[in-house]
Amino acid sequence: MYWFSPSPLPVEWYEYFAVVTLTVGFSALMNATAMPLTSNLFNLISEFVSGKSSDEEINIEDALIVAIENMSGFSPKLHWTLDQCGLSSVGLPQLAQRLQKALSTTKSPISVGAAALSSAKTVGDIVNVLGDIKRVADTNHTSCSLDF
Repeated sequence: MYWFSPSPLPVEWYEYFAVVTLTVGFSALMNATAMPLTSNLFNLISEFVSGKSSDEEINIEDALIVAIENMSGFSPKLHWTLDQCGLSSVGLPQLAQRLQKALSTTKSPISVGAAALSSAKTVGDIVNVLGDIKRVADTNHTSCSLDF
């Protein structure tokens, strides 16, 4: 489409492959370069704005509730099941990624996998799983993963 025009851009059938290749290549380049750069920039800005050091102790329950609230739009209770929170198996990888980012520190980075969270039935079970992962990471002082 032309910019803000209802008329389509005239492209011959053989030009389609070049347009698709350039579009996919540009998208891959942006995912590899711009996305990590902006993510690190936002993390740096949020650290300065909040005034919180990345090595401070993080409350697992609070981080989990905030992550679920950001995903679903409401604050869950610890006795709620994952289905009541709007987290089916499709939402677990995104939740795992958010929790890994929220709970990792410079001293003890952790790796939270969706497989570890899939064994949990309630929000409280996820807190227990995350506590186990955090304890293992704190004792090893290295990047650690615990999958059940």
